Amino acid sequence: MATYKGIKGFKVQSHASDPTANEGQVWYNTTSNALKYDIIGAGAWASGGTMNRSNGHNNNRGTGTTTAALAVGGNYPSQYGYTEQYDGTSWTVKNPLNTARYAVGTAGTTTAGLAIAGGFESAPYELPNTEEYDGTSWAESGDLTDARGTGVGCGTQTAALYSGGNYGTIISPAWQNSDSNEEYNGSSWSEKNNLTTARNYSSQFSAGSTTAALIAGGSPFPVGAGDLCESWNGTSWTEVSDTNTVRNYGGGFGNSTSAMVFGGENPGSSTIADTEQWDGTSWTEVADVAAGRQGMGGTGLTGTLGISFGGGPPALSTTEHWDGAPAVVKTVTVS
Repeated sequence: MATYKGIKGFKVQSHASDPTANEGQVWYNTTSNALKYDIIGAGAWASGGTMNRSNGHNNNRGTGTTTAALAVGGNYPSQYGYTEQYDGTSWTVKNPLNTARYAVGTAGTTTAGLAIAGGFESAPYELPNTEEYDGTSWAESGDLTDARGTGVGCGTQTAALYSGGNYGTIISPAWQNSDSNEEYNGSSWSEKNNLTTARNYSSQFSAGSTTAALIAGGSPFPVGAGDLCESWNGTSWTEVSDTNTVRNYGGGFGNSTSAMVFGGENPGSSTIADTEQWDGTSWTEVADVAAGRQGMGGTGLTGTLGISFGGGPPALSTTEHWDGAPAVVKTVTVS
C-alpha cells in the first residue's frame, strides 16, 4: 500500500503543539491527536496605531513598510508638509518639509532618504520642489521639470518616478490634468514617455520602481481615468485591466505585480470603502476598509501586506493593517 512518505518523500512530523507553519505544511498534533495542515486564509483589515493629527480629507501620501512608514502632508494649511513616522504600532511626529505644501508624491524609505516631489501651496499654487529625508530632517534637491501636484511617486531616493498630477489656478487657467512622467536620479529629474491617460489623485504604489511601476484610477471620471490602470516597463506605459470600481482620491500600496487600492470617492462624490487586490493581471474585490473615506495614505511592499491611514471626511487619524495572506491552521477530518 502506498504511504505518505512514499508519495511525498518524507514523513509527517509529530508535534505536541501546532508549530509556526509554512503554507502547505502537514503535521500530527500528539496532544489533540489530530492531523493538521496550514493554508493561506482570506485577507482582512485590522486596527493599528492612531496618528497624532488627522491628516485631512485628502492629499495624504505615504511610503515605506508596515513597520517603518512615513506619512507626509494633509489637506489643511496647518498640516502642509506635516510628517509622521510609523513603527508598526505607533506614530511619531517628525520635522516638517522645508517648503510647506500638500498633494506631494512620495518614494523611498524612512532612513535611506525619501524623495518628495511637487505639491501645492497658496498662490502660485503648483510647485516643482523636491526634498529628501534622512530619518530626521528634510533637505532640498533638484526641482521637477514640470511643476505640478497630486502626482504619484515610487522608487528610491536615487531612482524614483513621479507620474501624472495637475496644475493651474482655481480662476485662470482652469485646473488641468497632466500626463507628465519624470524620473529622478538622486539629484535631478528628466522627462520620460508620458502616461497614456492624463490623470490626478490616482492611487499610489510606492514600492514600484523606475523599471516596473503601476498607476490606477484618478480624475477625470466617470468616463476618464477613474478605473483605468497603466503599467510602466522602464520605457513606456501600457494600459492593463481596469479596476472594478471607478474612484479617485483612493489609497494604495504595493508594486506592479502585487498591489491594493482602497477607499476614495466615486462619481457621485460620495466616499467608498471598497478594496481591490491586483495580482499582476487583474483586480479582485476583497474585504473593505472599516470606513469609507477619501484621500487615504497607504504604504507596503506588496498587495498582501500594507497599511492605510488618514482620510475623510470627517478627517480621521486611524490606521488599518492589511494581511492578505494570513496563515490558517486546519484539521483533517474524515467522514
